[in-house]
Amino acid sequence: MSHPPFGGEEARSPYERARAVVLPVPYEGTVSYGHGTALGPAAILRASTQVELYDEQLGIEPYRAGIFTDPMLDVRERSTEDVVASVKRRTGELLDDGKWTVMLGGEHSITPGAVAAAAERYPGLQVLQLDAHADLRQSYEGSPLSHACAMARCVEIAPVHAVGIRNYSIEEAEWIRRGIPGYTIVHGWEMEDEKWIERVLGGLERRPVYLTFDLDYFDPSIVPAVPKPKSAPAIGLLIAGAMSLLTLVVRALRTYALTQRTADLAVAVGCVWLGIALYANLVIGSMTLALNSGSSASSRPIFLTILRALSTSES
Repeated sequence: MSHPPFGGEEARSPYERARAVVLPVPYEGTVSYGHGTALGPAAILRASTQVELYDEQLGIEPYRAGIFTDPMLDVRERSTEDVVASVKRRTGELLDDGKWTVMLGGEHSITPGAVAAAAERYPGLQVLQLDAHADLRQSYEGSPLSHACAMARCVEIAPVHAVGIRNYSIEEAEWIRRGIPGYTIVHGWEMEDEKWIERVLGGLERRPVYLTFDLDYFDPSIVPAVPKPKSAPAIGLLIAGAMSLLTLVVRALRTYALTQRTADLAVAVGCVWLGIALYANLVIGSMTLALNSGSSASSRPIFLTILRALSTSES
């Protein structure tokens, strides 16, 4: 399947004239919860075509520096070790050609390969990790190359500065408390003021930096953490959510029968609405069931959105 270049056809640049190269790596081999990370690169490339190419803060069109989108790295039926090696090789080739490289995953297990390639070419390299998870396990589910071990492998290559961390195991906590050579951490709860920024930047000044970020670093209201539609976790959440909402609907209708208050009826209607949204997200895979406001062209009446979801489910 072909995919658009990053930024769309207007932003396409020949490899020779491009200063930046986007490297898509659709690997999904060690995921342990929801699936779908292999679809990430293609989804990002498609979405990039809907973003304006002009940057209003910089006052320029950054794509004019030249962006080339590499073909999807072939990761089919390959082990994590082989994929990491391929990532290292291709990243090294791009860096040797003087390209500013942006890798799109895929799961986090691919990161050590790119970090290794960069560290070999840029002495003193520092890794800046934006993530919700520490990813410092020595092994997970029998693999030292699991997505949960990505930063444990990276800190063996270069110093790691972790930012936004808010979830890790007791083994990782003990390792952090003992002190990991070359590792610093800023927890999510330490980011209530801006003092943490100087702490992080102080270790990066005048040094080459490799930036890696996991989407779960961002607030869930910006990047919802929804499992792959129709996957086992999604169906489990759907069943649990449906049972809870059904209980609330029955209670609300019983209360309405006694009180005849519009507010009680509204609770029941709201629960039904949430149930439809839950079904749309976890089964259909539609993310359009949201309350839109404003007068933009993307806003649409709620009932049209419901009809769209229902018609999709029956087609």
